[in-house]
Amino acid sequence: MRLENWVDRLDVVLTAANNEPFAWGQNDCCLFVDRCVEALTGERVAADAIGAYDDEKSAYRYLKKRFGTFDKMLNQLFGDAKHHHFATRGDIALIPREGHAALGIVDLTGENIAFIDIDGITRLPILICSNFWSI
Repeated sequence: MRLENWVDRLDVVLTAANNEPFAWGQNDCCLFVDRCVEALTGERVAADAIGAYDDEKSAYRYLKKRFGTFDKMLNQLFGDAKHHHFATRGDIALIPREGHAALGIVDLTGENIAFIDIDGITRLPILICSNFWSI
């Protein structure tokens, strides 16, 4: 369940992440989304992942061991995916990225997906994603 002041709390997380560069196991897509979920609900869902891996290979090994795949992780933590027509601010998105997947969150405009990129937050149109999970 979302907190009453989730919009303000999510805005703080998004603003703070604007210039935080990507770092495996510290500030990657999963941990960014975890901080966003905490802003919305007051609870973390992936805090145990902090420092559990330090590069792409060990991150995928961790993910596979714990959940199997991104989709399985998201379905286990947040239920079934929904189509972009039903996505709203604060929902989690699975983003196709150059042969990989990344996680992001529907930003406060409701029109873009915010995700951690090499130099901080990047935003892409919501239409690039087809699967979303409600928080």
